[in-house]
Amino acid sequence: MAEYLKDFALFRNDANHSAVSADEFKNKIVGLYFSGHWCPPCRKFTPVLKDFYERSSADLEIVFISRDHTEKQMMNYLKESHGKWLYIKTNTENYKKLNKKYNVLSIPTLILVKPDGTTFESDVVEEIFESKGSSELIKKWKEKMNKT
Repeated sequence: MAEYLKDFALFRNDANHSAVSADEFKNKIVGLYFSGHWCPPCRKFTPVLKDFYERSSADLEIVFISRDHTEKQMMNYLKESHGKWLYIKTNTENYKKLNKKYNVLSIPTLILVKPDGTTFESDVVEEIFESKGSSELIKKWKEKMNKT
């Protein structure tokens, strides 16, 4: 995914909202997280994903694609609930490209993608909800990513 996202403006959800290069996560599994603060199932899943990410961040990078209507809503949602993962600003050209390419019809959705941007898992929200620990799930995804 690093290759596919190399021209995207990515930011880390940290104190400085630092700009990040896609090269920084080129050897990780990348999940595209489509979510919005106004969505009750998203607000239920985001803390679960945050915990999963904190245990798995050595092997996993999340890129948040907000379905919130304004940047202010997105930033409040990031501050309130999200992990220190990446995000793309809402309503930008890159945001529109990702929404069009992956044609996400419902949220929350977490898509796992290969470096070229092709999907190898179309939605892993339920898998994460049901997982008892991240190491087995990460191992399974790495194997699947390398096979497909």
